[in-house]
Amino acid sequence: MKKLKTSCCGFSTTAARLGTISAQKEAVHAMTEILFPLMSGDPDEPGVLLEWRAPHGSQVAAYQVIAEVTVDKFDAEINTPVAGTLSWVVTAGDEVRQGAVIATVD
Repeated sequence: MKKLKTSCCGFSTTAARLGTISAQKEAVHAMTEILFPLMSGDPDEPGVLLEWRAPHGSQVAAYQVIAEVTVDKFDAEINTPVAGTLSWVVTAGDEVRQGAVIATVD
């Protein structure tokens, strides 16, 4: 195997090892959790998922608005940070703890 030399810390690493690290990073980023935002001074105060703007199982683009939520009459839109397939964890009208997972994007 060809070794790649590094100038930092005086060690060398193999191309195979770099491939393994790259594959691990891809696996970590395969699923992204979408959380209910912290919207009030009391994180124990529940919120409500008002509506989904993207259907369950649909393809979404990065930064697309996918849901609307509320806590104590304060509404917010939720964007997805990545593109992929949207899977709901809660349904519209559900009461949700702030910081809880509401959906995933694969």
